[in-house]
Amino acid sequence: MTRIIQTIVAVTYDKDANYKFLILKKKGSWEGWQFVQGAKEKDEEWETAVRREVKEETGLDCISVVKTDIKAEYWFKWEGELVHKFLTFFL
Repeated sequence: MTRIIQTIVAVTYDKDANYKFLILKKKGSWEGWQFVQGAKEKDEEWETAVRREVKEETGLDCISVVKTDIKAEYWFKWEGELVHKFLTFFL
């Protein structure tokens, strides 16, 4: 059985601060640097998912969301289960 995950990735930046980008340090089962990201919930609109994830991970709630045409996907195994992860990027 393959689990499918729809993920949003928010490339968050402040254009008023010379386009400084926000990259978060993740700790837990995997450690490293990444943009804000998270799974899109079933029946959730894409923009709603982006706003929710940015708010949950940064506390920011005053953002503009721009959808891009950038998408990616990859496969990996997690706890013995095959996972197919799809990423959709937003600015």
